[in-house]
Amino acid sequence: MSRTPTDVIEVEFGEDTRYSPPTGAERWSAFSRTDILSALNDEPRGNPLITHGGHPPQWAIIGGWNVTADAFIPPPSTAGQPRANVTGFEDAASAAGFAIEWDTLAAASATGLREMLLVLAYEGGKAVKRTIFRTPASSAIDPTVIAAQERLLLQSLLRTRDQRAGSGGIIKHDHGEGSGEEFESLAVLDRRIAECRARIAWFEQAAEGNDLPRLETW
Repeated sequence: MSRTPTDVIEVEFGEDTRYSPPTGAERWSAFSRTDILSALNDEPRGNPLITHGGHPPQWAIIGGWNVTADAFIPPPSTAGQPRANVTGFEDAASAAGFAIEWDTLAAASATGLREMLLVLAYEGGKAVKRTIFRTPASSAIDPTVIAAQERLLLQSLLRTRDQRAGSGGIIKHDHGEGSGEEFESLAVLDRRIAECRARIAWFEQAAEGNDLPRLETW
């Protein structure tokens, strides 16, 4: 466990924020998260839309400031180091820290990583303060949103079940060579419907403030 004092700044939706190094700090370094799915080609002209599983998200240094010398510290160019977008950071940084707008925070956390900015302050070559900026949780993990999505899925399953029941479970007839019928089990649909209803109940309880709904729901 790190013994460096840590501050977690919970950034509210739409808020700009600012970092100021602690009194006595001689320098500070800022880090951002790399992508969940890294680019398949790391060359500058590579297609950023082509991705692969790659490494998990890592903290990549985007720069810092030497307070004593009042000079920007660029990120190292060591090959193999995690890369991050540092465009414009040098202009925003100073010995007093830096300001960061909400749009920048939102873009950096669009993949769902809430802790998206880390700053370390140093004194005498030792880290003396760790500051983490955390954005609000995505609505995609809000239990109310998930319950609503599950209700839409339930409607689709019920509609499909009604259609299959009316045709005896037969999806389509094939009258060509090796003719036969494509069949969908109503029992499988019934099980999926029951599981969907259980998930709705589970997430609705979570939305009411019960972080650990009863397992009997499943």
